[in-house]
Amino acid sequence: MHRKRQTSPIVTIIGLLALTCACAPKSPQSFEDTGSDSSDDDVGDEVGESSAGDDSSSEGGETTGSDGDACASALDILVVVDNSGSMGPVQRNLAAALPTLIAGLDQASVDWRLALTTTDNGNPWCSASTTSPESGNFVHSSCRDRIDDFLFGDNIDVRDEACLDICELSGDALETTPTTTAFDDTAKARPWLQREGGVLNLSAGTSLAAALPCLIPQGVNGCGFEQPLQSMRLAVARAGSDAEDEYGFLRDEASLLILLVSDEVDCSYASHAASIFEQDDERTFWSNPDDSFPTSAVCWNAGVTCSGPSSGYTSCEPIDLDTLGLPTSSDLAVLHPAQGYADDLLALEQSKRAIAGPGVDVAMMAITGVTASGEVIYADVTTTDPDFQINFGIGPSCARAEGSDTIRGLPPVRIREVAEQLSSDPLRSVCDEDFKPTMLELIDRLVGDC
Repeated sequence: MHRKRQTSPIVTIIGLLALTCACAPKSPQSFEDTGSDSSDDDVGDEVGESSAGDDSSSEGGETTGSDGDACASALDILVVVDNSGSMGPVQRNLAAALPTLIAGLDQASVDWRLALTTTDNGNPWCSASTTSPESGNFVHSSCRDRIDDFLFGDNIDVRDEACLDICELSGDALETTPTTTAFDDTAKARPWLQREGGVLNLSAGTSLAAALPCLIPQGVNGCGFEQPLQSMRLAVARAGSDAEDEYGFLRDEASLLILLVSDEVDCSYASHAASIFEQDDERTFWSNPDDSFPTSAVCWNAGVTCSGPSSGYTSCEPIDLDTLGLPTSSDLAVLHPAQGYADDLLALEQSKRAIAGPGVDVAMMAITGVTASGEVIYADVTTTDPDFQINFGIGPSCARAEGSDTIRGLPPVRIREVAEQLSSDPLRSVCDEDFKPTMLELIDRLVGDC
């Protein structure tokens, strides 16, 4: 008979959070500055590429033969990818860069797990039949098997750019080999990638270098009211529920890295406040209450307060508002309070450390709307770009031309509030042409001078 192993205190905590926070999870720590220059790290562009003289890399269930002890022995990575209409070029950049992070972990003999989900948790304006919200479920399938997800409306088609040009695998080629977890003795295919004890959970005929560019792109037909923080919460909660396929992803002894990738602000709204989007109820946060539909500006207006001149605010901070736009208690706020997400993750970190010691961390990195130097710019663009102001409630913090398109990143406030409580210097620009420097920096922070 199948026997489930004893439930970890970490899983118990995650389950309690899920009940108290409408499926709220928990995670551990922050980055520690190592003081070394990540640009000097010898990390190859190919996933699993080992340093000279170290024949440690292998694929498809074989082992990596390094005898060295890793500085970080285990790392679970949760990537939350914005899958709304503007994200095609960004997802292509992410697919090109994330393998660099995995290569660095392999070179350092870190046991890693990698899971992906999207920012789509639905919305009154996003039909579940159209956007198929993941709601924190892990996505482990080839973009080729989800190719219609790379079409949005009549004008956006990134099937080639964000999938077909970079991915060659589909179907069973990406199925994971059966593995057990700390909480489940029955070997089964899991919805995440992992290399543990040097063994990769892909079939012998599938290389990690070929698999990653197929798994990372998430499409562009997701809900435009993005909820990266709630997606993170739901994903972690699912990992702690024995009723979910994601159960067992989080390991007691492993640090947790949460990587959020989005060009918009967080719109994680409370279920009791869905009326803020609806035509027949309060339009308190709409750019124009006379319009027939809300814009993404609702997300900014419902959760941010700024001080200083609108042409260049001196600061913008999260705020808990009720449906009338008045400051309120956290339980009546229309958006889930940002502090609640930080508290969840910090509590999970402490629980992990109580089990595995002080070296286990929870860290967050957000690739979002900041400048190349990491500066956040808060400014209205009512006079210079009124349509953008109506659509988003604030001007972009970064912008870069990408072919015939322009990538624009909105300034993070709620995401920034959470990330800065977990990690030092946690924001990187979604407008960067190349995300590999960010991945090299993550390696440096997570692995150090191994």
